[in-house]
Amino acid sequence: MITMIKKAILNYFAVLFCVLSVSSFAQNINLSNSPYFEGECYLAVNPQNPKHLVGAWMHFSLSNLENAMATRSSFDGGKTWTALQILPHVYSKFTCADPSIYFGKDSCVYLSYIDLSGIHATDSGYDMVARSVNGGVTWKTPVKAIAWNAQPNLPIDRPWIAADRSNGPYSGRVYLTSQSAFFAPQPHYPWFTYSTDSGATWTPIKRLDDSIPSGNVTDATAFTTVATNGAFYAAYISYYPTYYLLPRLVVIKSFDGGITFIPPSIAINYILADEIAASDSLVKEGLCISSNPNDTSNLIITATTNHFGEPDVLSYNSHDAGKTWSGPVRINDDVVGANDTDHDMAWGGFAANGTYAEVWRDRRNIGKYDTVSFQIYGSTSRNGGDSYTPNFLISDAISPPILIPHGDDFLGCAVTDSNVYALWSDMRTGKENTYFNATPFSKIPTEVMAVSDNPGIKIDAYPNPFHNETNIVINSSLPLQDCKLLVFDMQGKKQGELEILRNGTYKLSFNYLPTGTYIWSLGEKSGAIAHGKWVIE
Repeated sequence: MITMIKKAILNYFAVLFCVLSVSSFAQNINLSNSPYFEGECYLAVNPQNPKHLVGAWMHFSLSNLENAMATRSSFDGGKTWTALQILPHVYSKFTCADPSIYFGKDSCVYLSYIDLSGIHATDSGYDMVARSVNGGVTWKTPVKAIAWNAQPNLPIDRPWIAADRSNGPYSGRVYLTSQSAFFAPQPHYPWFTYSTDSGATWTPIKRLDDSIPSGNVTDATAFTTVATNGAFYAAYISYYPTYYLLPRLVVIKSFDGGITFIPPSIAINYILADEIAASDSLVKEGLCISSNPNDTSNLIITATTNHFGEPDVLSYNSHDAGKTWSGPVRINDDVVGANDTDHDMAWGGFAANGTYAEVWRDRRNIGKYDTVSFQIYGSTSRNGGDSYTPNFLISDAISPPILIPHGDDFLGCAVTDSNVYALWSDMRTGKENTYFNATPFSKIPTEVMAVSDNPGIKIDAYPNPFHNETNIVINSSLPLQDCKLLVFDMQGKKQGELEILRNGTYKLSFNYLPTGTYIWSLGEKSGAIAHGKWVIE
């Protein structure tokens, strides 16, 4: 096999030998540490202080045996966290869900969530908004922003909060969107309100889909973002055959603080192939829209669809402030459609310098469909969503599946110029708990540094060049048979050999090879599968 491989790779790149491990770049921190349910997370970073983070999640409370809203803050980039804060309920037997966090003007923090009883009555639930002026260490008394009975179809599901941090005429305005409850009678609508007094009072809600109706959709959520020039954006799904035979993703925009909206644009014209199979009932398809703080003309929308043959995380972007859109770009980079691998529960955001990052649940190394265990992966884009870097592993443990078809729908992602921060829940302890990870950009691959000789196998190698260690990521749609990683110097002399047993991320450390260029090859008995070049500096 060695002779065949040497012939196949003599003009390519590599290195290595020594310690092997399948790992993420940093140790995960359990922020909840509970024997009970702790899930459905959100994470935000202060744009004025990249080490200031606030996370929120659903926390099972022993005081009323219901879910409460819990938060913790960090002022050192996630190394340490403040004490757990539990938001008060409207009534003792209410339960909470759907957290959303946004930093407003002057670093004040806004938190929105649902607090409800589930009983269909006049005083049954609200979208609540809490405000913190000390970075999330404590919260002022939450305010009722949208009432359960404000409209007949229960307009309090999935609230999303955003705020104008610009220096424009609507600076400081706070926005809140919601949708009709998923179990309410059709039709369902996206709803909108705003506050001009730091969340103390809110305007009567109004529909966002006046121009293009949401139509016959269950999930009419309006996902939101505010650009650094003060422009407010919302994106929602419309299925209204009178206008268009298939679903579409509609983007609306306001320049005057939500008083009026310009004519909408269409970010996605869905096709039949986009639809995720009904059998994948646990797939979380939530959308995310983000505005580039370094370029107000650049927006990115991510979504989970079946466009390429399995549930993938896809990106659509605009470079003209939402007038026109391009895509889809497939963010998860495992073999296309080969494994029936489900990728879902994706969320992303921009750093101040315009770098975008996305994190999601991924089952590429585990098995097929939505009922298998998962890991958390990430990727970044430095060109406004035109392309994405090789994926990197975030979670340091494999989680059993979370078998909740409705609810527990989101995770958190916050990005700075130096780190990708992620907050998610998993079942590694046997109970769903909330975990945090910080991945430095210095550890994230910036380009693919390998070539696969087999279309059924995806190989990434990074970083390159490197000093002390590097990684190789192996993704094969077929079982690996007597697979080995071989390393050669530029004269063709073998310098190392390592057995590869399964898919995964392998961390390769060495301490004896001199600086220079090395050829590596991954091969089976039949010959080379993939090959590449590494540079040791």
